[in-house]
Amino acid sequence: MSDPDEAAAPLSANRLRAAFARMFGKPGDDDDDAPIESVSPAALDAVTPEGVVEALLFVGRPEGEAIDAERLASAIRDTTPDEIGPLVEQLNQTYERDSTAWRIEGDDAGYRLVLVPEMEHVQERMRGKVRASQLSPQALEALSVIAYRQPIDSEGIEELCGESGRESLRRLEKLGLVRRDEAANPDGPKAYATTDRFLRTLGLASVDQLPRVAELDD
Repeated sequence: MSDPDEAAAPLSANRLRAAFARMFGKPGDDDDDAPIESVSPAALDAVTPEGVVEALLFVGRPEGEAIDAERLASAIRDTTPDEIGPLVEQLNQTYERDSTAWRIEGDDAGYRLVLVPEMEHVQERMRGKVRASQLSPQALEALSVIAYRQPIDSEGIEELCGESGRESLRRLEKLGLVRRDEAANPDGPKAYATTDRFLRTLGLASVDQLPRVAELDD
């Protein structure tokens, strides 16, 4: 997905995590109410408005807080807050047609991605109160590393992400964002790659459309 010289360039885990968080529109931990920063034009060209809304709600906010229409619209070029409602309706129609386990709920505070009532018992069985719509900074870090270096084995992920890498992998697999790549590294540690669900969340046709890290740093 990139030329050999660029692929060989060292990419710190922090840099990848920050860049990938910006793709999802996730603000920094120290500024929860800051406007969502727009991604690069190259990235926006490949992402649909529905894909941006879905990605932002999938990542979520701390404590499961809603994201209001103004913040969602600020991440989408040429989109007003009044247009967010119809985008949400389109997404919910798609979810219902595809019999997915989640829906977008809206109220005066904004929008949240939630499990349908029939699936809430599955969530309760997960360790603690795991929120299906929230990705932690550690999970974002692991996801960004996998996305830009796939296929990458578990040892490589732990080397870049530290001890949290193993738990993040389990979380990302449960969410359907990454999968084991059985064909890669058959005689060594398990290798991982992103899934079609990951691509759909970002509105991409393939990982080749992921912006180069240099573009995300602009």
